[in-house]
Amino acid sequence: MAGFTHDKSLDSTPGKTSPKILADLSALDITGLSKGTTTDCSLVEFPQQYHEKKPSKDDFPLPRHRHEMFLKADQCRLVTSVRDLNTRCNVAATCRKCRIHIDVSLEFPKEILPIIPCGEDNSDFPLHHFQYQPGQSKPLMPGDRIDRRVFTCSAPSCSARLTVFSSLPHLSSFDERLLSDRATINERLRKVKELYPDLISASRTAFDVMHTLNLYLSNALIGKTSPIPRNHKRFVQDLGKDSDGIFRKAHFQLSDDEENWIPPDFGNKSFKRDVEDILMEVRLLMMNVKPTDKDTAYRLVFADRELNRLLSCEKYSTKNEGRSSNPLDFHPRYANLGALGDFSDKLIDWCYRRQKEVDPSNAPYYLECLADLANGRNSETLQVAVASYRSEGEFSTGDVREAFRALGLDPNKQHEPSVIKGKFEAYIADAPKQEAQMRQALVMIGTALRSQEIIQAAQKVIMDVNQAYQYFGAEESTDPSYLITLYQLKVKDQPNEETMAKDALRLIAEARKSSILLDFIQSGNIYDQPLDVSVAYSRLEIPPDTSDDMVIGVFSVRLADGANNIPDLREALRTIGETRNSDMIRTYLNTGEIPSSHTGRNDWPVGLENIGNTCYLNSLLQFYFTITPLREMILQFDVYQEDIVEEILQTKRVGGRRLTSKEVERAKKFVGHLRTLFQNMISSKDASVTPEYDLAYLALVSSKDEAKDEGKRMSIDGLPPLITVDGPESKMDVDVNENSQTADDNASEITLVEKVEPKPVDEDFVMIDLENKKDISTLEDKENLPPKLEPTSGLVRPILQDIGVNGVQQAEGYPKDMSLMFGRQQDVAECIENVMFQIEAAVKPLGHDENGEQIDLVKQLFYGKTKQSLQVVGSLERRSKIELFSHLLIDVADGSRDIYSALDSVFDVSAVNLEGKDTIRYLSISELPRVLQLQIQRVQFDRKNGRAYKSTAHLRFSETIYMDRYIDSDDPELQSKREEAWRWKTEIASLEKRKAGLMNTSVNLEAPEALGAVRRWLQDISEGDDKDIVDQNTLPDVLSGLDEGIDSASKELKVINERLGILQARAAAQFEGLRKFGYRIHSVFIHRGSASFGHYWIYIYDFKQKIWRKYNDGYVTQVDNEREVFEQDDVNPATPYFLVFVREDQTELVEAVERKMEI
Repeated sequence: MAGFTHDKSLDSTPGKTSPKILADLSALDITGLSKGTTTDCSLVEFPQQYHEKKPSKDDFPLPRHRHEMFLKADQCRLVTSVRDLNTRCNVAATCRKCRIHIDVSLEFPKEILPIIPCGEDNSDFPLHHFQYQPGQSKPLMPGDRIDRRVFTCSAPSCSARLTVFSSLPHLSSFDERLLSDRATINERLRKVKELYPDLISASRTAFDVMHTLNLYLSNALIGKTSPIPRNHKRFVQDLGKDSDGIFRKAHFQLSDDEENWIPPDFGNKSFKRDVEDILMEVRLLMMNVKPTDKDTAYRLVFADRELNRLLSCEKYSTKNEGRSSNPLDFHPRYANLGALGDFSDKLIDWCYRRQKEVDPSNAPYYLECLADLANGRNSETLQVAVASYRSEGEFSTGDVREAFRALGLDPNKQHEPSVIKGKFEAYIADAPKQEAQMRQALVMIGTALRSQEIIQAAQKVIMDVNQAYQYFGAEESTDPSYLITLYQLKVKDQPNEETMAKDALRLIAEARKSSILLDFIQSGNIYDQPLDVSVAYSRLEIPPDTSDDMVIGVFSVRLADGANNIPDLREALRTIGETRNSDMIRTYLNTGEIPSSHTGRNDWPVGLENIGNTCYLNSLLQFYFTITPLREMILQFDVYQEDIVEEILQTKRVGGRRLTSKEVERAKKFVGHLRTLFQNMISSKDASVTPEYDLAYLALVSSKDEAKDEGKRMSIDGLPPLITVDGPESKMDVDVNENSQTADDNASEITLVEKVEPKPVDEDFVMIDLENKKDISTLEDKENLPPKLEPTSGLVRPILQDIGVNGVQQAEGYPKDMSLMFGRQQDVAECIENVMFQIEAAVKPLGHDENGEQIDLVKQLFYGKTKQSLQVVGSLERRSKIELFSHLLIDVADGSRDIYSALDSVFDVSAVNLEGKDTIRYLSISELPRVLQLQIQRVQFDRKNGRAYKSTAHLRFSETIYMDRYIDSDDPELQSKREEAWRWKTEIASLEKRKAGLMNTSVNLEAPEALGAVRRWLQDISEGDDKDIVDQNTLPDVLSGLDEGIDSASKELKVINERLGILQARAAAQFEGLRKFGYRIHSVFIHRGSASFGHYWIYIYDFKQKIWRKYNDGYVTQVDNEREVFEQDDVNPATPYFLVFVREDQTELVEAVERKMEI
């Protein structure tokens, strides 16, 4: 086990205040990055940690210079007196000394409302506190000019995004000599005079030369397009052909006869920016020379003030109530806190608290910094603060080092937990009166090393319930009230064991599922005291802002999950209901039913009542209702319905096959029921309506499933089945024979990608045991299987009661057995395909494609086309195939990711074998749909454990996504970007594989740690009683070899991590700026539960009212905080399962509200 060191884990990220960012920016030097001599960047780096060794000035060399930044006004959008939080502001500037360019921008996220920006008016966050985002940044690499660094403010109510671009000068040292070096200018004049004696005037100064170039560049920027003659007197004497490089950098073009420079076309905005940059560099050079006969006419403005205004740090609390004249004079303690030396004590304390919150892993070192500054400043305020933090249990790295020494251990060496525990036990055996003090020291060491083994040893942790009973001297039959008395006596007699006593009581309480003991642990109260509402929320594992209907839904899931503490759960539900004064929860507890409101509104959508495990169908129907063209077609079905005549059926092809008259007739019945539902959703006076059983049945049960069930029931009755195993209706292949007329509607499924192979389980997933060894192939494709149908008496409504008692009638001709519909649950994607198939089957075609496939409104709205491209390696042989798709299947099996990473896995290049030839394969989109549907593959299969599980990994998506990067295009630049991204990802995969090999050894240690452990073991053996078993002659060589291995593995890991950071940043930024094909999020299907059961609802965005609504069966409510849609909880999260986007230029396709209630 290593000693206490700085933790650089990914989940532990320090930050810098805005003044510190600007101070680091003023010393930024990117020349080392451009030359490849360093990867360090002052903007993102922090000083090393110092413990007992004090830092010296030699450790912190002064920067090459402090930048003198001057504004580039035409490139700025400056902060006004009233800051507009919806506007991205920026400050662009150039340094007079080195001519480095910077562009600093700040914008606030639109998804966070309300935004409370940091600044002097915000008492909680007086300054921005920025954390570096390496995944969004693009460090400067050799051969590049521009470095991009992205930061986000750690204040939750602000979350401002800071982007810092820095770029190298355009003008080289050669260009500078050409313009300003006296000897160069005179030599040029001499040569020109020899060639053109009549053209040359008196001597020219550096200012004259640069003034001429300034004039040419300025004229180009104001739109003067006249060519510049290269033989013009002024051009020849001041610039000449030596200046060709400068004009090419400014994007001037030589005329065909090479006699004139043609000004650039500023249709390309980057050209204009480059010319502005070069012009600024010229003017700054002019400031550095002393003109002899002219005064400079260019009044340049310092950028410091605007940079401070941009980052809201013009004013902040200082120790002398005045800004430091030299903020770069800093002690590393300040820098580690993200602060400056002129900060006031109060602000330094705030910096410590911010750093501790965002980087808790290194909190001890930050307290060390604070304590050192308190003493160095001789600040009573900070000394009191440090004492207060220590009294609350916090400790510094110095405290940890003293704790090591108290146990007789060297804090600079590595110690195994067993050694540390052995030292502790030996110490308290010799000095029992020092036990409490030593336990405190051991807790510090265990916490600092993140060793639960050490912490448990320090706290005398009770490991099981039997030990807990022994601790109190009690038995399993002891009454709860007497156990509480034993606990109170134990704490009274031994106050230092309160934590241990509470842990023991908790073990007993949880084992007994005793609400009396659990309530006592939470509140300290006994018996008839009401349950605290926070305990109630904790018991149901829900956040306090959960809606009433969702509280009931979670309660029902807990019951269906087989909970054996039902009384405790009901007590929690009752407490929440009484605290909220909720009639809905009271009614549910008393009747087992959720009351529905009977008053509808013309400006609000109607809800759909759940008729028995149909929550996902309700979500789907709500979604279809909002698609205006589809809704209008359904409502006018009489105009669009297909005629059932043999001549028409001969040419009616849906999903690549001809349909039977029975299928079309069945489909028309379905659409007829759907029309009735849509009419009720528009005209009903109630807040919710109930779908017909026939509609649900036809939506959930395909014609094939119905035929199979009928065959089974006839076989049971002794009659032959309607279909046989070998019959044509049993075939499920996608590529159906063109002449087949009897394949079922499931055969119309069109998939883009091959079936996802099961992935290993990791910590992002919740493992769920499935009973009865259900069919694996089914489980891999199912999102949701139903809970057991046996009702829980008095607690939840029986499913059959839902159907019969509530008056929903079964139609004649449909099976009476409910299990076909509600016992065989489908996922949303299957239900969508069945519904879409039946709508297409029921309506007349608008035309046919080249394959005879029916073209209709469904295909015009929801279908696009992909192009599969195959390229044989080492050959010119290419193949491609165009296919229809209704949705894209994206995967989250490998953990949390953003939506582009998930889509990349569909479209990225892969290696395949084509007829024995090595071939690369990739997909692109040749035709985009108007409505883009994405299915998220949540259910995976763990082959090792033989069970399905649901991935709860978070899929990050924003309100707008852009599909440009996936479009099939002849643009060579786009294809080049794709291929470059593919190469990066290939390298990333290789590096991550190598990293995994170094990180995951057979002994569960990283390679350097494993080698270190072997070395320590050999060293200990050689110095102990068993030293004879080690060959002392070869030991030095062995230890030296191990040292080399440790050093080599450590260096390799460092190189890998640095390279990964660079590649991942490049890949993330590769397609920035491609925003032609935008899609706005419209619907988010949500599932909460496991792979075997759960609950669905849907969020739908209203583009007219600009609000999100939650459609949860019979309840439609407004979403107050958009985080509910875009983010997910840590415990039992509700996860998106199906996403729907609409072309951003066609949002008129959707309309969330359509109500005309009957009077």
